[in-house]
Amino acid sequence: MIDRNQEIVDVLIRLSQGDMKARLQRSYDRGVDDAIAYCVNLLATEFERLLAEREQNVRAQRNVLEATLEALLDPVLLVDPAGLVLRGNRAASALFGLGAEALPGTSLVALATPDESAFAAGLAAHVEREAVRDRETGFRIAEGHTTLPVSASAYRDAEGQVRGIVVVIRDDRDLRAARAQLQMTDRLAAMGTIAAGVAHEINNPLAFVISNLEFLAEELDEKRLAPYGEDATELRAALEAACRGSERVRQIVQDLRTFSRADRDSFRPVDVNQLIHSTISMLDNEIRHHASVRLDLGTIPHVEANETKLGQVFLNLIHNAVQAIPPGRVSENSIRITSGTDAKGNVVVSVEDTGQGIEPGHLDRIFDAFFTTKPVGVGTGLGLSICHQVVTKLGGTISVASVVGQGTIFKVALPPSQQPAATSGSAPEVASERRRRILVIDDENEVGQSVRRILRRHHDVDAVQRADAALRLLASTSYDVILCDVMMPEMTGMEFFERLQHERPELTNQVVFMSGGAFSPEARAFLNAQKGPSLEKPFEARALRTLIDEVVGDG
Repeated sequence: MIDRNQEIVDVLIRLSQGDMKARLQRSYDRGVDDAIAYCVNLLATEFERLLAEREQNVRAQRNVLEATLEALLDPVLLVDPAGLVLRGNRAASALFGLGAEALPGTSLVALATPDESAFAAGLAAHVEREAVRDRETGFRIAEGHTTLPVSASAYRDAEGQVRGIVVVIRDDRDLRAARAQLQMTDRLAAMGTIAAGVAHEINNPLAFVISNLEFLAEELDEKRLAPYGEDATELRAALEAACRGSERVRQIVQDLRTFSRADRDSFRPVDVNQLIHSTISMLDNEIRHHASVRLDLGTIPHVEANETKLGQVFLNLIHNAVQAIPPGRVSENSIRITSGTDAKGNVVVSVEDTGQGIEPGHLDRIFDAFFTTKPVGVGTGLGLSICHQVVTKLGGTISVASVVGQGTIFKVALPPSQQPAATSGSAPEVASERRRRILVIDDENEVGQSVRRILRRHHDVDAVQRADAALRLLASTSYDVILCDVMMPEMTGMEFFERLQHERPELTNQVVFMSGGAFSPEARAFLNAQKGPSLEKPFEARALRTLIDEVVGDG
């Protein structure tokens, strides 16, 4: 029979080893042995309660830590000193495309790109010396390869020995995409401001160049050229060539303004076919070294869109088609652009090239931000992503099909506009029945003189270069039409109009604003708010005469 003292010692040893179920048998005779057994059992019961409470607290803390780890938006990996993943949170599983069961046991080296193998293998030794903070590191993720900032630090036991590594990967791809798009938007806005300014400076002299050429073409009829004999034909050909050249310059400036307008958030009915023509004109110098262009544009309705942003879509698609075709052998390659409608009435535009094509494995990612098949430094990987965003926001779709070595075709489908498109056709020119007095206000003297030449047969024209001079004339002279430039030094056309509203409100309906490109937001807002007609430089003689007749009521 075991000695009672030995029994007490055995129970205490079991309790010290964590066996909280150990108890001494009691005799309940209220003797010394029974009292000792009572006390030992009472302590054991209290130890058992405290241990259970501690385990419950530990479980609660573990659950909080687990929930916190899973709730983190950034991927987190717990890695042992040998470089094997012990566990990862939900974000890590999603990033690497591995399930919660597959991630543990995976080598950190296997998750990194080949050029990062040395870093991944030596991470344990590195964090033992110092933590890693926001190191740009390449990873093999579910979508391919990417570079993300990594922070890592060691966790140690009570003796200070490294027991593992906490690796935090900051998945900032969406933030970088947003920043890049914001930078691109700012860049486009800056380019738009510069381009509008350049267009304004070109349009002013171009206005009087075109006007004077048209004036010469009208004045130099066969009777006036008769004295020149055989040279008359050459003179007429030279004048016609100059007219064609100036018209080309006018169209180039117009296309430039289309792709750089300040009202980047406004929507209106857009002629897609005209936008395609403008895009091709912008890219003509590059296209002609790569391929021929085949156009098959059908009769289609307008679409409700921002002209600049939609223009960027076609600019990107056509430019990508050009870059897919190596330069040279133009006769063997083509870019075919078609437009039409589908069964639902949507406008469908396709851009098809005979280029190198896209690998099948890349087609699913072609619209992802930062994904590009172009060499480093050639493409940002944002062009097609932005195309997708623009088209989607318009309620449309964009798709791609490609065969390696044969070419690629992109299709854009957009819903038709429900608003009537503004008519651009000019009414037949009707000569005014009586002479009118016209006042031209433009800081470019040649613009005023060219207007005078165009209108002199039917109207009397005065031209001044300053708005304050115009105000002095209006104090003593009556005019039927006032042609006023918007952007002028000293006093702008907007300020001149405000003066009229206060001092001569009866004249405000006679003002027609001329603009070579209102490149400031204030000027554009001002023109948009005006209900009367306006004239964009450079203008044709026919358009100017027709507008004058409309203002005075003779047209």
